[in-house]
Amino acid sequence: MDKDTEEQDLPSGGREFMTMQATPAAPRLDRANGVASVRGAARTKAKLGVPSVRAIALKSAEALAAAWAAAGLSGEPPAVAFPDEMALFLAGPSGCGIVDVNIRKNTIQVLYKGEGVNEPSARVRAVAASTKPVVVKLAP
Repeated sequence: MDKDTEEQDLPSGGREFMTMQATPAAPRLDRANGVASVRGAARTKAKLGVPSVRAIALKSAEALAAAWAAAGLSGEPPAVAFPDEMALFLAGPSGCGIVDVNIRKNTIQVLYKGEGVNEPSARVRAVAASTKPVVVKLAP
């Protein structure tokens, strides 16, 4: 794992991976009680001085429901066929969303838009269950 990737176990039994990147167009985390601050991204942001968005690999319906509620998203989260699939949840400011997911040899790459995505379901993408690290990249 490279030096900019953080990995930790979740109480739900899943694994959480985060990769930080510095980019002028990266979104800001202004919501003090948003899911990113609840999950620790605000602490990482303050430590590194870099805005962040996290993709969290969730391996149960309960974990997805908790992340959805912590983000303050309306409606119900999209259906995911656990345990054969896992949910990639994009934690960040409102208006961000997953554009594409690329399954690579050693990682899962999540491409996201930092603004202009108004559909809450764009925060979640179901993929085949995996233990690969999740890397977050701002879409061009």
